[in-house]
Amino acid sequence: MKLVKLQLENFRGVADGTYSFTHPGTGKLHELVLFAGGSASGKTSLLGAIAAVKELTGGYGPPPDVARLRRSGTSTGSIVATWQVSEQEATRSDIRGDSLVTEVTLADGPTPLLDAPVRALFASFSTDASRGKFEFFPASRRLSLAPSAPGRPSGFTEPRHRLSSDAGKYYGARAVLVEMAVSAAMKAAERLGARGVITRWEEPDAFAAIKRSVEGLAPWLRFTGVQHDK
Repeated sequence: MKLVKLQLENFRGVADGTYSFTHPGTGKLHELVLFAGGSASGKTSLLGAIAAVKELTGGYGPPPDVARLRRSGTSTGSIVATWQVSEQEATRSDIRGDSLVTEVTLADGPTPLLDAPVRALFASFSTDASRGKFEFFPASRRLSLAPSAPGRPSGFTEPRHRLSSDAGKYYGARAVLVEMAVSAAMKAAERLGARGVITRWEEPDAFAAIKRSVEGLAPWLRFTGVQHDK
């Protein structure tokens, strides 16, 4: 699924209008879109509008409060999004053609619901790379060393936390990395005990996939390993 265009009315600090994500000459969707602008120009709010229309159509968690999405001093507003869907997504959600338009109101009151298969398309989350998903990385993101809230489960963040700006939402990532490192060390110890010797090139890199991801997202960084102090 890809976003083709976004039409906004009275959404926070974003100017009303239509925002297109296609090439003005060819009409083809861009592979990568960057938002640029000065401080307080509405860059983050525009990302918030995309997250809001997705969550109000089919949410990873409870729907956002529309009153907090509207521009100050207004009582109505709307977000209209046009999406390009894959053949598999169209079949799974009973969508005719390869495009879908979703519209949500920012006025107080119940939001009209789309068909259940369409809601499920937006609400579902899978780590499968072929399945669309939405992620929000706040500027304050970090790998917390302790849960930011009592009872925070271990493991990667739950789908309902993925659009949160909670700086500690990736707390569980550290536990998962440590677990991977310990598991790899135990397997190496077993092989060493059985054979008496192991060579470096026989030892698989447990973090190979993560290293490739880090290099792809941030080429100036290198993931070298995990340090566990306990």
